[in-house]
Amino acid sequence: MVSARLILALLAGSAAATPVTTKQMFPSCNANPQGCVCPKGTVFQSSTSYATVYADTGDLTELISNFTNTAWFGTSPTKIFGGRSMHPTRLLIGDVDGVPVPTKEQLMVFTDYSGKSDQSKTTRFEDGFFMKFQVIDTPIKYNGNSGPGIIAGSWDTMDVRRIGEQETMWVWSIYVCFSSAFPFYEFHESAMKNISTTLGSQGKLSRDTLGPFSV
Repeated sequence: MVSARLILALLAGSAAATPVTTKQMFPSCNANPQGCVCPKGTVFQSSTSYATVYADTGDLTELISNFTNTAWFGTSPTKIFGGRSMHPTRLLIGDVDGVPVPTKEQLMVFTDYSGKSDQSKTTRFEDGFFMKFQVIDTPIKYNGNSGPGIIAGSWDTMDVRRIGEQETMWVWSIYVCFSSAFPFYEFHESAMKNISTTLGSQGKLSRDTLGPFSV
């Protein structure tokens, strides 16, 4: 009869001899908005800013829908690739950890909610639009004020919808794999406030914008 002690010894030996494999529970971060894992040396960060703009949706979209014209959020591309294509790319210089870092952003998806317009030919969308873009040619390495850094990925969506007469919902979301913390909500809210001010100065706001708010 085999003793209980011998059985335990055999089981322990079997466990020690069998390699333990671990399966990653989440996929690597990519353009699909889902639970994901950032590459080593970077941290997942996300932010969503939103506002209700009491203006005609077409008036708002004329100011923000041109992917290659970004002066409204405080910086303009130093170079544009495929400006008239369905997937143009813009080269922007942004401040990351106190130093200028060039990034290439490519428009991946653009949807006119009316289904009538082509984003390469117009900037006015009466029912709103959905835009999705991402940083390409990653990873981007830089030397910031706090040391070497990495941009391993960055994915944005912008959703602008007519929700009533002179009433437009604007949602701007981002998630990234950065080695440095970045206050995305401050950047987005500042840009959205600038647009609200512009619409107001043009007499196109029926009342003050509600927001922006961020989560």
